[in-house]
Amino acid sequence: MTENEVPLEVQFSGQYRGNTFENILDTNVSDIYTQEFTATNQEGFSRTLIREVIVAETGDLTNSIAGLYRSTVFRNGVQGNPASAYTNIEYILIWENEDGTYGISDAFGGWYLFGRAIPGSETPGGIIIANNIPANDFDFPATLSNSYFGGEAQITQMTVNPADNSIDLTTVWQADVSTTYTFDIHLEQVQF
Repeated sequence: MTENEVPLEVQFSGQYRGNTFENILDTNVSDIYTQEFTATNQEGFSRTLIREVIVAETGDLTNSIAGLYRSTVFRNGVQGNPASAYTNIEYILIWENEDGTYGISDAFGGWYLFGRAIPGSETPGGIIIANNIPANDFDFPATLSNSYFGGEAQITQMTVNPADNSIDLTTVWQADVSTTYTFDIHLEQVQF
């Protein structure tokens, strides 16, 4: 690519699904991408600019739970301090995999990544099997690991509320042998 005759390199790197695209982003692949623009002029000076690009589906919460969500999260029944750091967190992404299962960008609802502002502390992935979305019939066969702290986590419950475009999700995390946390997460779908 060129911009005003200056060669321009563009790369998109997906944060949760591991996809990388050169020059053109495949908008059929939901993820939160880092887009890097690098230009080098005739004298050999280069500059790189970075921005975030979100690609998301908007499921109807009857046939699909895919979407971009704001999160309000409680840990062991208590919201963090200040509460505003754990309310309407932007954003949690749920995507549909090729096999019809779903994944989530942070099964802790952003508690550490956004609420505590610890980079790389999300609990991504998981497998959510939607047996019957209107009946709130889901299976969660995968064990998750927190990227930053370790331990094992399990999504244990999900209730979809299509009338108000929301999902309530519970994840239990065994941080270590003697420490267990339960995250109760309310996700409100962003409409766009």
